[in-house]
Amino acid sequence: MELDASHTGHESSVEGVEVQLEPEGEAGIRTARKKLIGRVLTSKMLNKGAVKDIISKAWSLVEELNISDLGPNVFLFNFSGEKDAKRVFDGGPWFVMGYFLSLQY
Repeated sequence: MELDASHTGHESSVEGVEVQLEPEGEAGIRTARKKLIGRVLTSKMLNKGAVKDIISKAWSLVEELNISDLGPNVFLFNFSGEKDAKRVFDGGPWFVMGYFLSLQY
């Protein structure tokens, strides 16, 4: 995963997928702390629905989790609370179908 940071925001590029985050003050920073970008490290195309089901069950969160598909084996995890995002990030390593799931804030 390649990360480029500038003074106006943060950009991340993963195999042609670009995500740009521009926090707006303290509220934007708190929102960014509720999001993780994850990539399942395999060249094999995994079933997106199955990946989402496995992750939802493995993390067994109390609060809501929205999972968006950003590209082949790349997902945006939008947590309802910072504590859940931190617990998941710190609680790894995580594996999906035997493949490592790399997570970044």
